[in-house]
Amino acid sequence: MKEIILGVILIVSIVFDIKTKKVPNKLIIIAFLLGVTIKIYEKGAEGISLCILFVLIIAILFPTYLLGALGAGDVKLFGIISMFIGFYNTLYCFLYSLILCSIWGGFALLYCYINQRGNTKKGKRHKVYYTIFIFFAFLYVMYK
Repeated sequence: MKEIILGVILIVSIVFDIKTKKVPNKLIIIAFLLGVTIKIYEKGAEGISLCILFVLIIAILFPTYLLGALGAGDVKLFGIISMFIGFYNTLYCFLYSLILCSIWGGFALLYCYINQRGNTKKGKRHKVYYTIFIFFAFLYVMYK
């Protein structure tokens, strides 16, 4: 059941990311509260201490935000994911999302190179909706 809830949260975050280019903090707060509630329901009072994973994952991924590799919403989303599926599955989700995004980026570069045909003008930058790759990595980790 918690995987379905997390899947819905990720789909909603994709919609917001595409429409507003941000993952809203209200969604993160709602997801956090749901995660805490599920942990308390599953583990009792011990479940609250398991919410430390949220902070731990954000601390681990914060340098990627500082370097501009991920947006703040993406980092917070990985924190939410850790509350639902655990630390190691979240790290696998992060790794697989990087791989998926890299593959997509390689194809995008190849497509732009082929279509450029000698044009040396600087092209327009495109936004990568990383939440899409997070969602597909989550599906892979959960249902492989």
